[in-house]
Amino acid sequence: MKNISKFPYYFLVFSLYPALALMSHNISEDHLTVIIRPLLFSIILSAIVFLMNWLLFRDSNKAGLYTLVFTIAFFSFGHLLSILSGASLLGIELGRIRILGIIVLFILVMGFFLIRKSHSPSKEFNLTLIVVSLVLVVFPVINILIFNFHQSALNTSLPTREEEAKSETNLPDIYFIILDSYTRQDALQNVYHYDNQSFLNQLHEMGFYIAECSMSNYQYTLLSLSSTLNMDYLPNIDKRIDFNNYQSALLTELIKHNKVRTILSDAGYKFITIENSYIGTQIPDADLYIRDNRKYTNATATEYLTPFEEMFIKTTAGVALYRLELGPITDWVEKISFPYSDRANNQLFQLNSLASLTSLNGPKFVYVHMNIPHRPFIFQPDGKLQTDPGFYGNDGGAVNMDYEIKGYVDQIKFLNNRLPNIIKEIVSHSKNQPIIIIQGDHGLDMNNRSLILNSYYPADRFNASLYPSISPVNSFRVVLNSVLGTSYNLLPDKSYASPSQERFIFSDVYDPNPSCK
Repeated sequence: MKNISKFPYYFLVFSLYPALALMSHNISEDHLTVIIRPLLFSIILSAIVFLMNWLLFRDSNKAGLYTLVFTIAFFSFGHLLSILSGASLLGIELGRIRILGIIVLFILVMGFFLIRKSHSPSKEFNLTLIVVSLVLVVFPVINILIFNFHQSALNTSLPTREEEAKSETNLPDIYFIILDSYTRQDALQNVYHYDNQSFLNQLHEMGFYIAECSMSNYQYTLLSLSSTLNMDYLPNIDKRIDFNNYQSALLTELIKHNKVRTILSDAGYKFITIENSYIGTQIPDADLYIRDNRKYTNATATEYLTPFEEMFIKTTAGVALYRLELGPITDWVEKISFPYSDRANNQLFQLNSLASLTSLNGPKFVYVHMNIPHRPFIFQPDGKLQTDPGFYGNDGGAVNMDYEIKGYVDQIKFLNNRLPNIIKEIVSHSKNQPIIIIQGDHGLDMNNRSLILNSYYPADRFNASLYPSISPVNSFRVVLNSVLGTSYNLLPDKSYASPSQERFIFSDVYDPNPSCK
């Protein structure tokens, strides 16, 4: 203990606290590995500051103490800026970055001279600060460890041979792939000036039926998927639905424990889903919930800041990089501060995971909700990231219609490039011919929001049950009748619009395409 107290290790230990505390507060939002670069940065910065101070003081204990003062000032700057936002003293706005910067700089200068003129800190002083810094660090570490322990049951990776189901059956695997906001060919052509026929032709050649006049039953994801997965319109699904009060939590519950899942589970199907980036449609209690355990394992190698890293920087004096116009430095920060890297990683993980599920024996119902081509527009056609803020700088939306059109179409092209090969892999590696539904939950622009992509494989299995205007409420009625021999009657295909702020107030929507009426 005496040897430990000879050197001011506390400044290094304390440098770990800001990143650990932030991770502890946001542990449910990020994978633990996103903290690696912030921790390395903190340690390296503190070490460099210590060496510079040692050159000035020629006393390791004084250098350590002043490094601690600097570390506290640097890592708390962003927090102070937020706390003092709107506060003023003698007419001076304390929450302005330049004003707070001057105040902190004054404190640092005064601290430097006070420490320089004072006696060298004692070993007892060093030991006390070492203990205090260790205690500070231990609390967030314990919280992080406890959370990861409780989450271990949900961290299911891609299936291995040892995890394969043992049952053998002739029932087909069923894949339900929702492409959020993937609109219909006529809407793409008329609104976005993009002809999607070549992709539809690919699907048709692979054996898909394309419902060319299909409309979603509702215009928002929770409403739409609640209806689709329970094979009925909302008023008939659950008596708890209060149409005077929008109940997102109830809709989420109806998606998680839906009728299709129950029926197929009773028939021997394993329910499998892949983690997505919209919490409202995640189903973590599936028989197999595939989480991306590698979500941020490459965080140290990526050229972009992760959302956690950006948030961490904004709690420090580094917030100035985002608040001040610094010419080329500002341009560089904007380039590396891609705000949707976690979302992009998730979409890629879903695409990369789909075909691998064929290795599981036994019948399976695979539910995958992809959050593209929905805003924000983050993919170029070749899969590279859209780093131009014009595509998502308006609170996740495009800054103007030119960016909107190009961003949306680019994401459509990206999916069109990836999906055919994935579908071919699923079909070729499946023991029995699978059933695949690729469907939009709604469109994008409000004037055509009900027009959706709606496709079914294999077309010849369903014979006359499919028709151009079939809507999602009837999708699984057709599938279950074919697979399990049930006798569900098809419901009238209706589409309803509702205001964004009052989603339970419905009005009828009719197909704007004369050829679909």
